[in-house]
Amino acid sequence: MTLDPGSLELRFAEGDYGLSARRLWEHTELGQLNVFGQAVSARRELNGTAAFIDVVRFVGDTCSLAGFTLADLREGRIPADSALHSDAVLLAPTRAVDDSTFVRAVAGHLDLCSIRQATRNQHHHFLPSSHSDDVFGVPHVFSSLQRRLQSLGKSKAGAEQWQKTIENFQKKGLRAEEFDCSNVMSELMAFVDDRQVSAIELANLCDFSALRLSVIPVVNDAHLRKLATQCCGKGSASPIRWRWATWGRTARQRNTR
Repeated sequence: MTLDPGSLELRFAEGDYGLSARRLWEHTELGQLNVFGQAVSARRELNGTAAFIDVVRFVGDTCSLAGFTLADLREGRIPADSALHSDAVLLAPTRAVDDSTFVRAVAGHLDLCSIRQATRNQHHHFLPSSHSDDVFGVPHVFSSLQRRLQSLGKSKAGAEQWQKTIENFQKKGLRAEEFDCSNVMSELMAFVDDRQVSAIELANLCDFSALRLSVIPVVNDAHLRKLATQCCGKGSASPIRWRWATWGRTARQRNTR
């Protein structure tokens, strides 16, 4: 049985009393205020089913709240102003429904709400999953050296010529630290003098496995100014945008993004 608007009440076989999950339904499905003594938790074990089931009194086809929950009844917490002066009248009927289809349906509904709450409260991933071709194992972070070599396509040259080409890259902005961390130099030194290797092959030889990255979120300038003002005093803020830092052979590399 699944809880739905047509199955929110259960009338006991004897007497005028029964159980209702209507206020729980209106809270979880219709956005009404939570009138219970506890919130529906994302942790299923904290959602005691009886605490969310009202005891009601039927008058014809309608019912009214008795003023306490099934959990209150089981623990003898009946308000002094309740029309029910003793719990003896309802103890037997409530025991009979402890494992009823109705109670199981309410428990199942609470489980669904718990899952929904847990899903809603999940933290968003800071970065999407990486792909096998992400050289650093981090999406959107790339190697300038590898990209420059890839842009040369099938161009071939010997080890000495490639060293000169990479030196030219460095003159145009490539940092020496990235080349040192790429392991390309050791590969070039292993080449036989007359061996010709393509730029694509050399790009695939880039190996940054020894490099460790720490990804730092970019904070907008307004937020940085606010933080700096709070920490250093008014007028001393100097916004800095850090994209990422590395620890390995160098303290920080800014040649990749």
